[in-house]
Amino acid sequence: KGKRFELACYPNKVVSWREGNEADLDEVLQTHSVFTNVSKGSLAPSKDLSAAFGPLPLDDIILEILKSGALQVSNKERQHANTNTTHEIASLVADRLVDTRTQRPLTADAVERAMRD
Repeated sequence: KGKRFELACYPNKVVSWREGNEADLDEVLQTHSVFTNVSKGSLAPSKDLSAAFGPLPLDDIILEILKSGALQVSNKERQHANTNTTHEIASLVADRLVDTRTQRPLTADAVERAMRD
């Protein structure tokens, strides 16, 4: 069974880093350490890191985790992201649709209401 490793980082900055918009790792990471449990402050033993990643230096291990690891987000952050996505989709749809009864463009609010219903 594989071990689980965690990084203490800023979730929005990880997304920016993965998209190539943020290059400074000091802006992404809260600390240059690998944990087994960030919230408890449990550092990953070096033997576990060696077993999982081989002889890679710590900075390369951190980069590998940043590139490939799953990003945990809170419910509040997830709801905010979903709301933003819904607004974007509604705006795109509204830009392309016309109300067939009135021949007037649909508003993004009308599209969002229809999406919710």
